[in-house]
Amino acid sequence: MLYDVLFHLTTPLVVDDAIHLDALLMAVHPQASQTPEVLRRLRDGDLPDLPLPIARAAVGESWVYAASTIDIPPDARPFSSMYTKRTTVEDAKALQKNIMTIGGVFKDELSKANGYVCPTVSFVVETPDVSALRDLCAIVTNIGRLRGMGYGQVFSFDLQPHKGHWHDTLCRDGMAVRNLPSCFFNEKASSQINSRPPYWGMTRREFGAAPGDTVTLRNEVTLC
Repeated sequence: MLYDVLFHLTTPLVVDDAIHLDALLMAVHPQASQTPEVLRRLRDGDLPDLPLPIARAAVGESWVYAASTIDIPPDARPFSSMYTKRTTVEDAKALQKNIMTIGGVFKDELSKANGYVCPTVSFVVETPDVSALRDLCAIVTNIGRLRGMGYGQVFSFDLQPHKGHWHDTLCRDGMAVRNLPSCFFNEKASSQINSRPPYWGMTRREFGAAPGDTVTLRNEVTLC
């Protein structure tokens, strides 16, 4: 079953890169915080493929989750703010440089957070178990960067039937809407991507398409 997942936000969203729905749900998956083996592998930067209520799109042995990256509405307003982790903003402005003192009181320099002010963000997902998907979405509290500072706070969510084809989880209007390995499309791959979480990891990089790249899905891509 194909759904739009809508998360309603109460604080600005801080985002630098595309956010995959499967990565968001895997991060809050109960096994990601309760299983010692998972915790050990997380420290090694290798997040295992935890069981998610998301269908898979595959070509031969290569597969990805049939879930898109974040869709920010066109009426979202740009947002930027200054922050620092261990000093006050006023201290950082006064120092204007990174000074390390005993105890790390002035360890961090001033940084800028960029993002959007928008009431809702959405994803498209093909799921074999809508009840399990709903349970995982219900424990998502924040989306994007600087979540510990309260950004991207989720107030509620909705699941709505998506009027389209499951291909919409992979590409739309000739553009990729999630990371795709090169065997999924006809064009020459120009990006270095991860097909599955952790998308920030460097150990499983391969040539493929990133969100926004031009792609034409091959006929061999099937849902499984």
